[in-house]
Amino acid sequence: MDKNFKEKTITEKTKTGLDTNNKNHIKLTDNPNLDKFKAGVADNQGISSKDIFNFVKEIKNSKISVFGQLMAEEEFSKIPKETIRISKEILEGEVGNEEMLTHLFPDVLEKAIILFDGDNLRLNSLTSLTDEQLELLSRYEGMLYLNGLTSLTDNQAESLSKQKGSLSLGGLTSLTDNQAESLSRHEPGYLQLVSLTFLTNQQAKSLSRHKGIIYATNEIKDQIAKYKKHE
Repeated sequence: MDKNFKEKTITEKTKTGLDTNNKNHIKLTDNPNLDKFKAGVADNQGISSKDIFNFVKEIKNSKISVFGQLMAEEEFSKIPKETIRISKEILEGEVGNEEMLTHLFPDVLEKAIILFDGDNLRLNSLTSLTDEQLELLSRYEGMLYLNGLTSLTDNQAESLSKQKGSLSLGGLTSLTDNQAESLSRHEPGYLQLVSLTFLTNQQAKSLSRHKGIIYATNEIKDQIAKYKKHE
């Protein structure tokens, strides 16, 4: 078989969401309207311009399942090919490029928690995570790097407080009182908050109860240390 033809075939299958490796990671969801249209074409029935317009509309609105996540074709097309490639590698047990992930699929997250257990899980290219994703990451035991996050919700901080190991949140620039209280309960490893520029006294007091080492600016560390002396 001609190599160029084979590569083109694989590319086209990937675009439509069909799993080229026969592992059902990426697949089109059922769409009765599309099936009806295709049946009409197969029977040589007359197809109007309205039918064609509706067909294109259905294609745009159709969902595909990608590594456990249901998403629109348009949404899928915006995800970098590099992220898709690395996601496949993780699902196949390969490590080394996870830090370049810009999107975290459900199946990939669950595999990563197992694959990197007790080691370093670097997800620094992720700029946002859902509450559900961080709740799952709280089960990870090891060194967790989430330096791409610049903010957290209170619920997310509470989830991370349950993660066992060291935690790097080097992109956070501020905390709420509730978040500081939650992160103070994180143990047994260190907590990295090197981008924090300000803490209220209440936040400093909460973080002073953290049982590990806190990496931060000298100003922030001094503020926390004042409350440690009074305990």
